[in-house]
Amino acid sequence: MPATTTAAAPTEDAIRQALAGVNDPEIRRPITDLGMVSDVRVEPDGRVRVEVCC
Repeated sequence: MPATTTAAAPTEDAIRQALAGVNDPEIRRPITDLGMVSDVRVEPDGRVRVEVCC
């Protein structure tokens, strides 16, 4: 039988850090620096919700 592994849910900080690598395509700056990420939530079941505004 193959072993199953369960990955831990990412933290809000880890998600924000990953989003810092996402640049706005028009001005080529991180969306986090521009204040475009208004909310990051990790749900109890591990789903991640990110609210991005313009």
